[in-house]
Amino acid sequence: MKTYEKYKPSGVEWIGDIPEHWEVKKLKFTSEINSSTLPEKFKRDFEIKYIDISSVNSNGEITQTTDHWFSEAPSRARRIVQVGDTIISTVRTYLKAIAFIESEFENLICSTGFAVVRPNDCYFDKFLFYLCYSDFFIQRVVSLSKGVSYPAIDSEDIKNIFVWIPPLEEQTAIADYLDEKTAEIDELIAKKERLIELLKEERTAIINQAVTRGINPNVKLKPSGIDWLGDIPEHWEVKKLKFIADIFGGSTPSTSNEEFWDGEITWITPADVSKVKGNYIFDSQRKITKEGLKSCATKLLDEGTIILTTRAPIGNLVLAGVKFSTNQGCKSLVIKSGIPNFYFYQIGQLKEVLQAFGTGTTFKELSTDSLKNFLLNVPPIEEQKEIVEFIESKTNEIDSTIAKIEKEIELVKEYRTALISEVVTGKIKVC
Repeated sequence: MKTYEKYKPSGVEWIGDIPEHWEVKKLKFTSEINSSTLPEKFKRDFEIKYIDISSVNSNGEITQTTDHWFSEAPSRARRIVQVGDTIISTVRTYLKAIAFIESEFENLICSTGFAVVRPNDCYFDKFLFYLCYSDFFIQRVVSLSKGVSYPAIDSEDIKNIFVWIPPLEEQTAIADYLDEKTAEIDELIAKKERLIELLKEERTAIINQAVTRGINPNVKLKPSGIDWLGDIPEHWEVKKLKFIADIFGGSTPSTSNEEFWDGEITWITPADVSKVKGNYIFDSQRKITKEGLKSCATKLLDEGTIILTTRAPIGNLVLAGVKFSTNQGCKSLVIKSGIPNFYFYQIGQLKEVLQAFGTGTTFKELSTDSLKNFLLNVPPIEEQKEIVEFIESKTNEIDSTIAKIEKEIELVKEYRTALISEVVTGKIKVC
């Protein structure tokens, strides 16, 4: 790709060289920052569309707005935004929550956690967005942020950041080029993400077919008599879970006793289960001591046990890859006779059914009695082994393909970020 004929030092170390005919100024001399704010005492029945930090993704897109009466809106809903503004998150700046206000919305308000940048006649508005979205600018914002767990930058510090200024005609050409190229890249990413969705649907269908009908396409079927099981192979049985597995609850040692915590025993909670991407769990956020284990009703169980979340939420499932204990939000299923992985795959297909058995008002919970009486398919053990081998062979292929596509998406996103930074800073000439 082409570069400019001549470059010059910008005079700002982190910016480096810029095309010879470009200028450098502080942002406050090119734009208004937070110029329009709703007063604390405003019309209570004024309806706003609100943008919070969580409304903006790392791709520079506003994914949602929420409607509020001003009297009921969050106290931070104060910054007035309009078409052509760029909003920059001033908290957790590493999240890259930066967006361009492209469309006209009536009464659009953003959080005070954003800096609203409104360009003057120095800038074409979309070019300024790409400048603020570039890695060069973001890294500068991050470097000026204060705090470790919740880093933030003051609006005054943003105002004093140096920025580069091409001629307006050139800014427009650069913005148009990046609009076109990022749209092409985003379309490619969307296609790859859709392919991943289709592969996941195929994966689910393979597992569901195998655990409900087996892997012999010519097998004779019979009604199971159970809505969620449907027709099953003629030689399969249906049994209550209590006859298939021993079911163990969990518990929590006293949190006020330090001797019970920070030990070596893995202590699994629903939050730990929700973070697992594969079939197996090997670690937990918190661990307990032997004294902690003895102090409450939780048990130390062996690897290969099925761990099922029975509250917050119901139905998440993993296999233990280590010896472990759990809190009361999980039930552990130790298979008496059969292949744990078969029942892991079968129960994994019945999450919505399990959730329907949950009871409670504050939050739904699946009781031990409901779980004990839950009905499952029971093929002969040899067939269970064959089914598990078939499922794992097929799903390993699909998972491998998904991993490759996810890597491709990651690389394309990196290219998108690099392209924006290189073009908007003049390292690459596009006009």
